[in-house]
Amino acid sequence: MSKIWSEDDRVWLTLERLAAVLSEDGLVLDPGAFMYMATVAGPDATPVRLFKHNDTRRYLNLDEAGHAYRYRYCSDDYELFPSLLDAVTHALS
Repeated sequence: MSKIWSEDDRVWLTLERLAAVLSEDGLVLDPGAFMYMATVAGPDATPVRLFKHNDTRRYLNLDEAGHAYRYRYCSDDYELFPSLLDAVTHALS
C-alpha cells in the first residue's frame, strides 16, 4: 500500500533529507527528536520551517533547499548559519 502524503508529512522532508546526508558522513540526527513548530518567512520571503529539539529546546530552522537559518532577536529576522554542521551542533547542544 502506498502512503498518502499530507502537508503535515511534507514539512518533515527537509529534516529527513538532512538526517540522511549527515548519516553518509557518520553523523546521527534523529528527526524524531524534534517538534515541528511553524513555517515563517525568512530572507526574501523564503519559507523557513522551525523544528524544536525535544531535549535541548533549541531550534533547527531549515528551508526546502536545506539551508539552515538562525533567528536574530535584535532585528527580528533570520540569517543563514555559517554551515549546516554549525546549525545542527547548535540545536543539539
